Formats: sequence, structure tokens, C-alpha cells
Amino acid sequence: MSFQLLLRPVLPGPFVVHAVRLPSSRPPTAVKAFVWQ
Repeated sequence: MSFQLLLRPVLPGPFVVHAVRLPSSRPPTAVKAFVWQ
């Protein structure tokens, strides 16, 4: 659900970049949970 990430522009740039740096092998759900934390 990338739209949820777009709805949270308040997150700092580095935080989003760190989530993107996560290995692509992991499901997007793990990335979403990481960003939500």
C-alpha cells in the first residue's frame, strides 16, 4: 500500500530513505510496518 506512505509526508526524508534502503526481497508489508513504527 504505497498510497499510505504518500499520506505521511510528515516523515523526515532520511526515515523514508532508510525504508527504501531495505532489501527488496522483503515484502512491502515489512516496509510499511517499519515506516509506521
